[in-house]
Amino acid sequence: TTPLMSMTLPEDLAGPNGLWVDGTDLLVASWGPVTDGATLQTRGPGRLQRVDLKTRRLKAFDTPAPTGRLAGVVRSPEGLVVTDAGTGRVLLWSADGKVATVREGFKECGMPGVNAERGILAVPETGANDVVFVPLR
Repeated sequence: TTPLMSMTLPEDLAGPNGLWVDGTDLLVASWGPVTDGATLQTRGPGRLQRVDLKTRRLKAFDTPAPTGRLAGVVRSPEGLVVTDAGTGRVLLWSADGKVATVREGFKECGMPGVNAERGILAVPETGANDVVFVPLR
């Protein structure tokens, strides 16, 4: 199968993990700079970044973005939902730059799914072999 597009991302994305196409931008939730591929240990946290799909360059956010061992990112009506596998938290980053914890205590949460109409987030809990449904409102 021939890919629709292939894209070399900027090197300083530090372990891209979760991806979300948001208009003309690619949102990237990064795991962090991986130092050991077998254990996925990092030398520091990853961060939420965005790449302009046309220029393939990093674009700055207006406010500081969440950091951690980020596993996923999706857009919801309330803002960007980001999962941090390292801390087991689901974060909501609102348009005004505030970061709130939606839920915590997950064992390595993965890339979330969102049902915007119903305001429900589905979070895979990899460490517990489970999927948890969380209300966003």
